[in-house]
Amino acid sequence: MPLETNHQVDCRGANSCAILTLPSMAKDDIRSCISSLLEKEGYYMCHDYLEGNKKDGARCRAKVCQWIFHIVDCAKLQRETAIVAISYLDRHLSSSKRARCDRKEYQLAAMTSVYIAIKWEADCPNVNQEFECGILLELTLFALLSNCSIKITAPFEMDASTLSGLSRGLQSAENIISYESIMLSSLRWKLHGPTPPQFINYILALLPQKSIVAVKISCESCRQIEFAYEDYACVPLRRSTLAVSSILNSLTAVAQDDFPLDKRAQFVREICDVFDLDANSPLIKAVRRRLLPRVSSICEIPEGVIPKQVEKCTGTAEEPTVCEPGASQGLSGQKGKCCATR
Repeated sequence: MPLETNHQVDCRGANSCAILTLPSMAKDDIRSCISSLLEKEGYYMCHDYLEGNKKDGARCRAKVCQWIFHIVDCAKLQRETAIVAISYLDRHLSSSKRARCDRKEYQLAAMTSVYIAIKWEADCPNVNQEFECGILLELTLFALLSNCSIKITAPFEMDASTLSGLSRGLQSAENIISYESIMLSSLRWKLHGPTPPQFINYILALLPQKSIVAVKISCESCRQIEFAYEDYACVPLRRSTLAVSSILNSLTAVAQDDFPLDKRAQFVREICDVFDLDANSPLIKAVRRRLLPRVSSICEIPEGVIPKQVEKCTGTAEEPTVCEPGASQGLSGQKGKCCATR
């Protein structure tokens, strides 16, 4: 279902870019859309596919993901396009051992995933819409205070030939176009799965107050989501799990004066109700701990207002905290399980 929107903003932090879209919908309709996304996301899950030396495989994948984000930035595309491309790549690699083992085909798969994702963005509603005067003034003020910039840019047209040039001739445009059919087949033509930013937009539409608070939470959440997509440990997780965990973490970066405690507690209860989850479940706590280092600043929040704050992750790139594939089967603490560093 396409979103009917009234506000959109491009928030660029030092390492993040978030497209905030606030749906103009009744709460019952928002709940219905979230339920639909939750039902749909199960068809787009990816399992733990790395074999042998997972540390080296995860490190290599992280570099490829960073390259995809860089390409999307250079082309002035939405960063959600990079998220979609990485999702395509992971799902393809999980079903193609040859692509995982052959360095040149791995590179070709990454480039083709970007090529397909660019087409995905072309099918989405145009993000370059006019702002209402009141919200624009508030967002501009927030941008000045938060070292963000608000900008509307036209995306750079990128085709297979352009992507081929980026590979310095290692992959031809014909190879990319030819491999597209192979990747589409491995994806079973399922290209429009839910993304964390979609969940985040609907969650923020439930806010009792919007504008500056919504943009702050969106920027903080999307920064965490981008980190999660570079982190192989997050591959088997549901997109909704990442979205909810990032939102809960982002609430710790919002000052009490901007978002009163009673409204904050009401917002958290509504999230738990809509997603039918326990915010204190082991899975949510583990994911929050994994993402928390990407939150820019943490404000003092009394206990009981939001779920107990988790400590920053002590794992390193060499010894990552990994969630069991079984943890991706649900958001609640009863269904999911998460192991410690292994």
